Amino acid sequence: VLSETDYCSFKAEVKPMDSFLKYEEPRCKEIKELKLNVGKYKLTELEMSENYRKIYEYLENEKPHLDPNINLTKFSSDLKACSHNISLTINCKFEMNFFDLINSYRIEHAKLRLIAFDKNHLTIESVSSESGFNSMSSFYRAFKKHANCTPTEFLNKRVQQAV
Repeated sequence: VLSETDYCSFKAEVKPMDSFLKYEEPRCKEIKELKLNVGKYKLTELEMSENYRKIYEYLENEKPHLDPNINLTKFSSDLKACSHNISLTINCKFEMNFFDLINSYRIEHAKLRLIAFDKNHLTIESVSSESGFNSMSSFYRAFKKHANCTPTEFLNKRVQQAV
């Protein structure tokens, strides 16, 4: 609590009060959004950006997509965040749902494994399993969706490019 003298000194030193009152600063806009309840979502842009950063870093560093049993609840729990907020952030910032996000990371992992296919004597089934898929049908469906070709077509393209 400031004394009247301290408050007057503080107020005299702080000149950008007008921008706060007009909601011009980024944080002020968020306050206005919350006060007016104009926002489409219950998260501010700042909260979504922070969640996006946490999700991205978690996916890149911990690779939870390789766990065939990953789900939104476990994913959110690992991030120590509300599953609704994580889902909302994924939908808005990544522009896809949770399972599409997980599968997109799985397919990128599978592509890297398939590129090394000949060297490691792998099977498509082993690549599927290593990438976190529970079944070949879900692997093929996701691969087709995210890579616009089947794993076999992907391999054939690689062979043709090598020639």
